Amino acid sequence: MRALGETDLNPVSGLGKVAQLFFAWIQPGNIVANIIAGGVAEAGAMQSALLLNFWFPVMLITVPELANSCKT
Repeated sequence: MRALGETDLNPVSGLGKVAQLFFAWIQPGNIVANIIAGGVAEAGAMQSALLLNFWFPVMLITVPELANSCKT
């Protein structure tokens, strides 16, 4: 998230490959688990990046109604 916020580049494919390497180390020979783990990690990173991209302009514009609705 920090890389996306500072550089506007999202390293999702790198995160998916790291997850695939980790699962290949845990379960060698299980190709299905390897591919699913990479896909899930990459999809989660992409969804969080999209959320950040939608929320960041609200902070720049500083519309009080929208900014208050984004707070948790």
